[in-house]
Formats: sequence, structure tokens, C-alpha cells
Amino acid sequence: MILMSETRTIDDMTDGELKIDGYKLFRVNGKTRNTGGVCIYTRDGIKVRKVASWVSDKTWILTVAVNENAVTANVSIIYKSPKEKNDDFLKIFEQYFEKNFKANINTIVVGDMNIDVSKQN
Repeated sequence: MILMSETRTIDDMTDGELKIDGYKLFRVNGKTRNTGGVCIYTRDGIKVRKVASWVSDKTWILTVAVNENAVTANVSIIYKSPKEKNDDFLKIFEQYFEKNFKANINTIVVGDMNIDVSKQN
């Protein structure tokens, strides 16, 4: 799998323009080429399906479910713009995962969340 954040893809771009031979593309686009967007490429032949996505002006989330041999997991990619307030993002994050995931499913979350953990708030 290839997971990419801040792809800057938009609806006007076709999947063919973003194609990687041997891989299936899942994506959530930004509104402009200035920021945003996430995508997941999965190797052809892997059993995978889109579970959910979230799009706002400053946050993009995409999740797929992988069910291949002994591996069953949800995989998520996130991009949070630095302009998104951390408190607002954390509410989105919590709501998204509470709505879309069951407690007994392995979950992998990666991305660029632009949160400076060295700061107090």
C-alpha cells in the first residue's frame, strides 16, 4: 500500500492521470490545487474496499478495509491543514472514528496532522 497526504488533487483530475500500474486508487480530493487531498494506492489483487471518508475546508480523511489472508484491518490516511484549529480537528477525528470503526478491528492511522506536540495547547 502507498498512502499519501496533501496530494493537492482536485475533481478535475482523472484517475488515469494519477494511475500507477498494478495499483488501485482510492482518493479524496481538495477543492483547489493549493492544499489538501489524500489517497491510498493498493496493489491489484488485494481484497480492499473503501470504508469512509471525510472532507472539510481544512481536513481530509480516507479509510479502506483490507481483508487479505490473515490480515484484516482498517487503514486511514489523514491530512490536517495547519490552519485547522487543533480542538476542531480532534472533534472531527473522534466523531469520524466513533462512527466508522468497531472496537475489535485492527486500525492503522497515518498522515500529516500538523499538531505541534511540544506546545501546551
